Amino acid sequence: LGLVVFLQSRPEKGVRQGERPRPLPSLKGQAMDKISITSKGKTVVLKREGKEKWNLIQPVSYPADKYSADTVVEKLQALEFGDLVTEQKGRHAEYELTGDKSIHVVAEAGGKKVADLYLGKVLDDFTMLRTANKDDVWQAVGALRHAFEREVSNWRDRNVINFKQEEARQLVVTTTAGTIKLKRKDDKAKWE
Repeated sequence: LGLVVFLQSRPEKGVRQGERPRPLPSLKGQAMDKISITSKGKTVVLKREGKEKWNLIQPVSYPADKYSADTVVEKLQALEFGDLVTEQKGRHAEYELTGDKSIHVVAEAGGKKVADLYLGKVLDDFTMLRTANKDDVWQAVGALRHAFEREVSNWRDRNVINFKQEEARQLVVTTTAGTIKLKRKDDKAKWE
């Protein structure tokens, strides 16, 4: 009876027990405050000011788009991994983990580097990933490139005017063709 229980309770051959190995420690809960992203030979550096505000500090100094910066942090904190793809450095080009094809991401928290990684080719809903100074190529769950690969203008805050629409009572638009004035008495009234 003991032999039957032992044979039925042991895992099947090839089934992993315990936690999956990871190329880098979990970033959940890390209060990242500086993120450097290099893509297509251009580097963008985002720096958190306080709890909510992000600034673009390289290549220009400008308020950053909060949604884009927060998305990058969320993607880094939620990183999950599939399997090890290869340990061969010679295959990095095949997985777009070299040169201008890769995206180099460095994240810091309190002046300490918490992640230094390269994102490569997306295959079957996995993004090929390797950490700096290592040859191992891993599957990162999800298509991650879109969150990190943006033009500089897409990292900048694009708000021109920020106000609550219900508080507006008058709007004046002046162009070379003339001026248009819109008014309303309160937030329920129609614009005239």
